[in-house]
Amino acid sequence: MRFVLSVLAATFLGVFGAAPASAERWAQARELDGAVSNLAATAIGETIYFGGGAGVAGPRSDFDAFDARRETVQPLPPLPEGLEQLAMAAVGGSVLVFGGLKGADGEPSAKTWAFDIKAREWQARRAMPKPRYGHSAVTAGSLVYIVGGGGADAGPVFVYDTITDKWREVTALPVSRAFVAAASDGERLFVAGGQGRDGNPSSRLDILDLSTETWSNGPALPVALSGATAGFLNGRLHVAGGVSLDTMRTYADHHIFDPASGGWSRGAPMPTARHSLASAVAGGRWFVFGGGVGAGFFTVFTASDAVEIFTP
Repeated sequence: MRFVLSVLAATFLGVFGAAPASAERWAQARELDGAVSNLAATAIGETIYFGGGAGVAGPRSDFDAFDARRETVQPLPPLPEGLEQLAMAAVGGSVLVFGGLKGADGEPSAKTWAFDIKAREWQARRAMPKPRYGHSAVTAGSLVYIVGGGGADAGPVFVYDTITDKWREVTALPVSRAFVAAASDGERLFVAGGQGRDGNPSSRLDILDLSTETWSNGPALPVALSGATAGFLNGRLHVAGGVSLDTMRTYADHHIFDPASGGWSRGAPMPTARHSLASAVAGGRWFVFGGGVGAGFFTVFTASDAVEIFTP
């Protein structure tokens, strides 16, 4: 399956290019039991938790643990409801799930769920102020920042305090957009790309100073894209994959932003071009799961089962 999808991506989308001369590399792990797009992932130590996603019959409730050392998958109690375009984050011994689309009609959700790793059970937490989908959740200490997304009034950034179980809003993303790629170095929140309200892909990089909760604008991505994924490794922001719906092109491209130099560079491309994928950093490596090879309507029907690992 993964090989076929890779060939299709290379043949019809023309996204593959030679990797730059570097020790950095991608490797392919054993594929997932099923292909899935519009899923979410997060990590606690050497374990990556992933779940949800788009299914032909509606949003999925699958929830699994991926052992980053052994590269094996263990099924866990499913999500309380099927969700796609959801967001995940991890704080302490809990995996948190925020919003998404639920039901056959894709109803936006504001619900927050917490999975207790030791108890192996789900519990409801205080819901987000408003429904959100196609958003990102990024952890900074005991706080989780919800940024980007679709839904009514999706501009504000929601901040969830996992200790008090309370929400507040901070200054909105300078340009509202969904399907952003977001990651943090613990001091700043980096938000790259996304799909604007006009439906066009964005090349913006916005940076939130977490101490002052103020935004600044960074150098634009080399290409406008949405539905990419991001991770922060060794002091650099990595952005991979994505799609441009105006050209219906899906990317394998890998862009690296160095905050110290303030510039973007080109990394080794992913083996499989895809968007609406999920990723997490564990053990100093970046693990990327699933996604869609085709754009737009074809996302669900060209879902990928690929698990690919980037070693810096």
